[in-house]
Amino acid sequence: MHPHSSRLLSVLALVVTIAGCSGSRDESIRSLRCRTDDECPSGQLCREELCTEEDTVITDDLDASVEVDATEPPPVPDAAPEDAVMSMPDGMIAVRAAGRTQGANATVEVSVVGGDFQPGACTAALGATVTFRAPLVAGYRFVNWSGDTGCTGESLELVLSNVSANIECVANYAWRLSVRGEVMGGSGAVAAASSAFAASCEGARCEVDQGQPVSLKAPVQSGFRFQGWAGLGCPEGSADSIEVKPQEGDVVCTAKFVPGFVIRGKSEGDSGAVVEVASEAAFAQCKDSTCQVDAGSRVTLSAPDVAGFRFAGFGGDAPCLTTEHSLVIASADADVECVAIYVARHQVSGSATGPTPAPALQASSLDTYATCAGSACTVDPTVVRTAPQRVNSFHDLLHSAANFDRYRQ
Repeated sequence: MHPHSSRLLSVLALVVTIAGCSGSRDESIRSLRCRTDDECPSGQLCREELCTEEDTVITDDLDASVEVDATEPPPVPDAAPEDAVMSMPDGMIAVRAAGRTQGANATVEVSVVGGDFQPGACTAALGATVTFRAPLVAGYRFVNWSGDTGCTGESLELVLSNVSANIECVANYAWRLSVRGEVMGGSGAVAAASSAFAASCEGARCEVDQGQPVSLKAPVQSGFRFQGWAGLGCPEGSADSIEVKPQEGDVVCTAKFVPGFVIRGKSEGDSGAVVEVASEAAFAQCKDSTCQVDAGSRVTLSAPDVAGFRFAGFGGDAPCLTTEHSLVIASADADVECVAIYVARHQVSGSATGPTPAPALQASSLDTYATCAGSACTVDPTVVRTAPQRVNSFHDLLHSAANFDRYRQ
């Protein structure tokens, strides 16, 4: 043996167990091959591509003392090749296996077959099998492994065989965030959904990876009008469906509703009349003889004239009672249905036979709404009287307009 070999071995022969796994603070890391100080454990510096204690330098002159006081750190040597490994004194080769996390604050554990798991990194014999273990982290989802060649997989444990160079594997995590919908005003519930990978949804809430989309839909509530969404991170606008992509934290979107009422108009009878319902109030939504308005809104209903029918007035709920064609509800405070009532009109006429010349008949009616001219009246289904102007004898006929032909004279 070279006379100076024992001095060099006093630095290199501190590896305790190569077949096992050494912790990042173990003295065995003193003999670890390195390129920069960052690759050495705490309290050690990279000197001539070896991790050594801060107060120790390795000199090229083996006749000098191995341990000397170092006032200035020696210059950092040129970087070693990516696959650089170190020779151990007994002929064995050591490599460094390290793990770290991306996206979550956690520690990857590393071990060699036969050894214990160590936090962060360990040394292993060349060709050893190394296992990396990613921890479960509350609020995060483990995604996959990345890093140096071979660092691939989606299981929490990654086993690499025949490790022949320094290696670093990265455990990637995704931040899990929730998006939830609430209702203000009314008693309905928001529906939440997401097609994103690994999304978990139930009712009004979805949990997804950071930045993934969640859709929220506001409910339809009788007696309320949807006003819009509110909440940090929630899109503005009056659309009842929105898409949310959480970035900075959990998101709560509130669907805001205000009290609203439905004013509806319809016709009764065979007239086929269409009642017009209109409102100039803000946020009024009117269509097909119906208006949905906020509380206190003004609404107008109009009944049209229909040939062959007489408009008899509005009926229905209390605010609707009038004989006018136009009805105004000045301040909506409840759902209202107003019915336009139409009465079919009949024309009744008479003629006389017998004397020559035949006498002319004059038609008249007790119907308040009758219109009569000569021997004919247009009336509601009610009582009609006809009388000849000049006959030897005549009859007063009281009958229903619907049955007038039976009594024609």
